[in-house]
Amino acid sequence: MRCEGIATVTRLRASRSVARGAGGAGVVAAAMMVGALFPPFVSQGCPGCPAVDAAQVLFTETALRESPDAWAVVWMAGILATAAALFLASVAVRLMAMVTCAASLSALGLSIFEGAVAFPRILATAALMPGVPVSYVLGPGCYLFRVGAVVAVVAAAAMLVWGGDRGESIRPRALASPRVVVAVGWACLAALAVGAAGAFLPFGLACGGFVRCPAFVGPAPGLYSGALVASTDGRIVLALLVVAALATAARLAGRLRPQGSLGALILSLAAAVLVSFDSLNGATRVLGWPIAIPVSPEQGYYLLSMAIKTPHRWP
Repeated sequence: MRCEGIATVTRLRASRSVARGAGGAGVVAAAMMVGALFPPFVSQGCPGCPAVDAAQVLFTETALRESPDAWAVVWMAGILATAAALFLASVAVRLMAMVTCAASLSALGLSIFEGAVAFPRILATAALMPGVPVSYVLGPGCYLFRVGAVVAVVAAAAMLVWGGDRGESIRPRALASPRVVVAVGWACLAALAVGAAGAFLPFGLACGGFVRCPAFVGPAPGLYSGALVASTDGRIVLALLVVAALATAARLAGRLRPQGSLGALILSLAAAVLVSFDSLNGATRVLGWPIAIPVSPEQGYYLLSMAIKTPHRWP
């Protein structure tokens, strides 16, 4: 009987360790997916060109952040990181494992899709040579995105198998410490501050990169690049972030404990929805163009997207 009890305790400890490792791997996978936005994702190749001719041709290369699907990558990474963090905090463990599984499978599917249609979806412009078909070579950004998605799928499977039905089975003891709770609160405030700073940085580029400018006669009727805060939507987003910061500060001060954390979460989600809407309609809503033109996201969009997807609800 004693040996069986020791074996049971050993299996429980091993399951908890695997579950905690799976949650950490989910956060790491989300970071890898965000990191994949910046290195070259695809570049033009020329297998039929002689080495001398290929060296004289300036071939283009494009990063995933310049594609129209960059917002989807940021959303998937944000959902994955949030679900993995809540899983580690023992908040709706089984539900967070299923959310992680859905987000990771979606990311894996998107990584395969982007690699298959990298030209012309991401690499929209290419140097054309007579008699030589256009080809492309996948770069480190593609493989980093794909590896991150695979890590996320494996982590999600481990969460589902070893997560258990009770949060206490995986929650590290440190998460129950008041110091950790305060540290999480300050991290949320820092994330909101980063998001507010992103509202003042360039949000989107209406012409250039993978987007061609329309053939207007005369001067351009709108901005080519601009900050989100210059628009009405940007001021609404900034107000939502400020109120969310006040709710978070009230929670840190020991007041409005459930209302403060829940209010900050709702306000952050509202800001995230509005930022995503403006990423799809940035030319008309932010830059003031009279017609809808695809907008290439810039650093302001990424700061806002990553900051406002940080979870603002804690014990």
